[in-house]
Amino acid sequence: MQTRRTLLQSIGFTTAGALFSAPQAHGMGDTIRGEAPWWLLSPLTLKSQLEYGWSIQSLSPIQDGASILTIQRGMNSLRVHICLHDGKPKGIAYSELFDLIVMDHGRGVRPVPEELASALLLLADTMRENEWADVPKHQFDGIHRMMTHAERVRSFGASHLQ
Repeated sequence: MQTRRTLLQSIGFTTAGALFSAPQAHGMGDTIRGEAPWWLLSPLTLKSQLEYGWSIQSLSPIQDGASILTIQRGMNSLRVHICLHDGKPKGIAYSELFDLIVMDHGRGVRPVPEELASALLLLADTMRENEWADVPKHQFDGIHRMMTHAERVRSFGASHLQ
């Protein structure tokens, strides 16, 4: 067992953004697919209830620099991209390493309803607890393919990131 903090420190990096480099070829998707990083959301699982009626519908494997979490409330579903951040998170909610980016084409200027913000903050708190927990090293393996939101936009184009 190894903690993520120990792993990052042993490599000599203090921020996640410095650890991972992004592919710079525009439009070249990451075709390597591994397991979805459910360890980040544990003990939450498929269909877990969040705040204000939101629930977890799916979590994708890491592809194009992020894992996509789909949450749903009633007939409304929303895609939340779990990305790395470089110390300057852009999402409504974030942990020490990860940024939760809502992909609604609002360019970061739309107000976020309180009930959605509460659900995202619950997710960020859960992720914060898990990212430094003792877990088998293989669960951390796919994180090297994650990127910041800005790196993803530069590498794949905003229209590719849905």
